[in-house]
Amino acid sequence: MIHQIVNYRVKKEKLKDVKKALVELLSEVRKNQDLTPIYEAFQKSDACTFVHLMAFQDKKAQESHSSSSYVQRFREILYPSCEEQPVFI
Repeated sequence: MIHQIVNYRVKKEKLKDVKKALVELLSEVRKNQDLTPIYEAFQKSDACTFVHLMAFQDKKAQESHSSSSYVQRFREILYPSCEEQPVFI
């Protein structure tokens, strides 16, 4: 099992767009990724900081997730909307 955490902070004026994209991402992951048993996203109390917790069955599942069209769409919205870019742990 591969575990990963990512933290990022979005600009206030982009919060609505990122939250909408995040809901879509979570829906697609849950629908399409049986080998991703855990994918949770949390919004911190400041409203603009997010934390994602992920668990992938193996490296192939992680790579499949990262290269999926819905993750790419999320990144296209997220990265230009960030005040602090995603940090993967």
